[in-house]
Amino acid sequence: MAFITQMENFWNKVSASFWSHWHHFLQTIEPTFIKLIHFIESVLWKASREILGKTPAWYIFGIIKLLSTKCKNMNASTLDIDRCIAVLNYHVFFLG
Repeated sequence: MAFITQMENFWNKVSASFWSHWHHFLQTIEPTFIKLIHFIESVLWKASREILGKTPAWYIFGIIKLLSTKCKNMNASTLDIDRCIAVLNYHVFFLG
């Protein structure tokens, strides 16, 4: 019986030590992880500004106006969404 009690105590100490070290590790790595996520976000933001910055604003606003006029009476059903995408494709790519 004493052996089982000693093993339980040993296991409790080992698991408590492990979780203590694990939480300390997470607290240590958290600022680095947040900096990494922020760096990735800023790189993606700059890349999107490069891509969208070359697209004229009138073109983007024209697409938004087209969607609001041609597709405003449509419901959220699949057929209406497909019809709206078809209208957008026709006006952007063929009449562009």
